[in-house]
Amino acid sequence: MLPSRTDYPDYYKLIKKPVSIEKILLGANKRSFKSIEDVKTKFDTMFSNAKFYNEENSWVYNDATALNEFTDKWFSSYVTGDKKQ
Repeated sequence: MLPSRTDYPDYYKLIKKPVSIEKILLGANKRSFKSIEDVKTKFDTMFSNAKFYNEENSWVYNDATALNEFTDKWFSSYVTGDKKQ
């Protein structure tokens, strides 16, 4: 979920491409991604935004880092066909 525009107006000034998991899922359900790389790019943008806006070592920053590492591994194994990871 994206931050509230009312509670965090600076977010929308600092973050040029807001992305949420809901937006990614909506795009997937609408089949608006042209490739798996487009999906990965959206995830990378979401994690980058979270890390840019939040303080290093905050729970949001740490979760974004961990989830980014997980999705990097998953997408890598998906592309190479190695489903063991």
